[in-house]
Amino acid sequence: EPLDPASPESARPWGYSLVIDGIAGLGGAGALREKAARIVRVAAKNHARFLAIDVPSGVAADTGAVEPGASIADPQWEPGDPDEPSPRTLDLPGHVTADVTVTFGGLRFAHALSDQCGEVVVADIALDGDSPELYLLPKEKWPAGAEAGRSLHGQLHRDLASDAADGTTPTWTYYRSLAVPPRNAFTWPTLYDVNPGDVWTSVGDHPRPPRPGFPRDLEPGADDDKYSGGVVGICAGGERYPGAGVLATMAAVRATSAMVRYVGSGASEVVRALPEVVAHPSLDDARRVDAWVVGSGRGTDDAAAVELSELLGRDEPLLVDADAITLLAQRPELREKLVARDAETLLTPHAGEFRRLAEAMAGEEAGADRSAGEIPDPVEHPIDAAKAMATALDCVVLLKGRRTVVAMPAEHGHRAGTVRIIDAGTSWAATPGSGDVLSGLVGAWMAKDGMAGIAPAVTVHARAAEIAARTPAGYAPTSASLIAEAIREATAALAAETAWPSVAE
Repeated sequence: EPLDPASPESARPWGYSLVIDGIAGLGGAGALREKAARIVRVAAKNHARFLAIDVPSGVAADTGAVEPGASIADPQWEPGDPDEPSPRTLDLPGHVTADVTVTFGGLRFAHALSDQCGEVVVADIALDGDSPELYLLPKEKWPAGAEAGRSLHGQLHRDLASDAADGTTPTWTYYRSLAVPPRNAFTWPTLYDVNPGDVWTSVGDHPRPPRPGFPRDLEPGADDDKYSGGVVGICAGGERYPGAGVLATMAAVRATSAMVRYVGSGASEVVRALPEVVAHPSLDDARRVDAWVVGSGRGTDDAAAVELSELLGRDEPLLVDADAITLLAQRPELREKLVARDAETLLTPHAGEFRRLAEAMAGEEAGADRSAGEIPDPVEHPIDAAKAMATALDCVVLLKGRRTVVAMPAEHGHRAGTVRIIDAGTSWAATPGSGDVLSGLVGAWMAKDGMAGIAPAVTVHARAAEIAARTPAGYAPTSASLIAEAIREATAALAAETAWPSVAE
């Protein structure tokens, strides 16, 4: 039946299986207006599925932000009801929550950051020539005489390259990857980035794309030994939180074939759980180490501060997590040493740790060091927040969450700064100790591949969390130790998925 926007509640029947959302486009701003919001409310109450075009209406394309909807008088309320002497109100939705969003040519930040987008599909548009599906096939499979013309996706990349050559674009590049494909698996056309490892979307029965920097062959070479894959040193856990040391070290052991060293008072517990680990009483006793991990469950006392100071003075790559980030917030001299450090450093804060460090940096006198200046909130503006902290502290920042943001400044071997958003695809990693597992896992990959190992390791962690939640009867709550145990299966699964469809340039 025709739908009257002025009174959508009167429409019947709502037997539609799909609602296509084209209320507002990429330039839309603010919450849905009343008539549109009432239609969306009724459709959602009747369990209709939503396909959004470009971006769900009410979602800011450049940030993923949403605003609350209005409260209005319930049009079905009638005066005189003794149980409700005053008019009932309806809380209208401020935005559409889509099951799938289809966009064209390329992604906006909302597609990487917003839960409201659901599964994101990037379709191409042929600006001239024949149909756009040619761009999903290698040229040798095109029909005889087919003219490809230009695709919107290709044209956007050419325009960006031209602007970059002219120096008119920001010195940051952005990538998005998805760790666990969506379970609803819509089988619509998929567009892959022409750079290996950078996937715009993963849907349906398409072969899953390679993960960023992920190796096809995990087996050590004939000439490799226990040191060849990079030795990682773990400074985690202690008398108060021994489990943090066990979890971080277990993750490092499961991540690669190379040696793992442990330093700290929790050595007996770590070696009892993992006899292959080489334990040392102090940093000075550890020999070759290619990357260090410090902070998880380590404490914030003077001894922990001395240890962090010593690690900041070393030449090996360093991952700073948890308590060590708190020490950076508490002690300005450690922040100064971090900024002055020549070796590569990775900070891995969650939102609370990020805020504490940002507040400490903002409290310093302007001009005291490079950290002066305002840093955005990590929840409201995760990309800008990670970029600002990475620039201020001259290090790589990994902002943890369902969508992990890794900001790598230009100085670290790149002409432009790089931001990678890794969507876990599930939220099973939201469990105590999961961050300890992540630190050991990423540290092992850093020892093997340097900073290029960060994104693959985050992807392994996300996939391991999903695997750890599986049971024969379906998904169920999981734990950090199960996530650590699932690292090997996750690594093998991702390596097996490196066969991917070619894309015609």
